[in-house]
Amino acid sequence: MLHSCDTVLQTEGTSQEERQETDRYNYTETIYSLYGKYRTQVNRVSLSIGLRMEHALLHPRSQSRPEESKKSHFTDLFPEISLGYTLHKERGDALSLVYNRSILRPNIAYLNPFQSRINDYTYSTGNPMLEPQYGNSLSLGGAFSHKYILRLTLSHSNNGFMEYAEPEEGIIRSTIRNGSRHTALRLYGEVPLKSGKQNNLRYLFRWGKKSPRMGSRGNLEENARLGE
Repeated sequence: MLHSCDTVLQTEGTSQEERQETDRYNYTETIYSLYGKYRTQVNRVSLSIGLRMEHALLHPRSQSRPEESKKSHFTDLFPEISLGYTLHKERGDALSLVYNRSILRPNIAYLNPFQSRINDYTYSTGNPMLEPQYGNSLSLGGAFSHKYILRLTLSHSNNGFMEYAEPEEGIIRSTIRNGSRHTALRLYGEVPLKSGKQNNLRYLFRWGKKSPRMGSRGNLEENARLGE
């Protein structure tokens, strides 16, 4: 997969031709994956185990900062385990417990090392050395009477992307780094508005609570105050 980004930096006090500094940033991402799954059922208990292996090759290329155009690669395993139990087959009552591991790779805006001017005192730049963010989730759910659904999910992510600033002589230079992490608890449900198996109208409700994210914009604001 090839991503391309053109960045234009506006400066003051120069001619129209000199007023645009442009950086072309190309980012090639190649992912090889291998996936396997095993399923079995004994009486009321069902078990499903899946495993995905990914090998990613990353090749960034920047015109303005070619010294930071370094290739990198990652190999990761992503398991998924699902355990189900049928309470009552005829009524459609069943419980499930699901675990999975996921990945979130940085987008091209986070990776581009080109320095952009936000104002006279603030500059921002991407980080081509960013690593992926990883997450784990555990979900307990139930389906009842072929129409009611209730699911509680606990998730945790680490090595996430956070905005970081370094004040120097009245100027703030911000970038993106790995290091944030947070935990979330979510409740999801579905309830039909009318009775009957042919009914397609459903009421959905969601509730969620997150722990404070380590890093992110709060870190930028705190560092900015320290530089005043």
